[in-house]
Amino acid sequence: EPAYSPEFYLFVSVPKTNPIFLTVVKTSQKVEESVMELVIFTSIIGGTGLVIALLLIFVAASFFVKPLKWMNDVGDQVVGKFGEELDSGIDYERKKPPLCSPKTELSSLVEEFNKMVTRFSGEGTAKRMHITDTEKVNLFDFSDDFADLYWSREDSD
Repeated sequence: EPAYSPEFYLFVSVPKTNPIFLTVVKTSQKVEESVMELVIFTSIIGGTGLVIALLLIFVAASFFVKPLKWMNDVGDQVVGKFGEELDSGIDYERKKPPLCSPKTELSSLVEEFNKMVTRFSGEGTAKRMHITDTEKVNLFDFSDDFADLYWSREDSD
């Protein structure tokens, strides 16, 4: 504050061997030790928390990726075996999810995919359709009525 002016100064000389000086040094060393211990403790707790957070992210990601990976693998097997007489080489089995797993849109999707795949084929129940050439009579008998419209599309009007 600019208006403050001390009334007197007191200077005291204390030798290094004085107990007051030793008390200040010891207190300073204890404060430095406490600060170092707090830094180490905080670093350990922070590192542990980071590892736990990464593990939780990994577990959650695995929970969501496993069903999608199973769906992808089954899809690849179905596409890879397309056109063969029997689809018996395809592994449709899926492990049951744990009872404690939450019900999400993904679990509903996997359930429906599982139903579709188990009914899809399997033991040759889906018969292959052989393509045959057949001719049909054209029953569109208005071709003469629309011929003028067809040929008029080339006009520049």
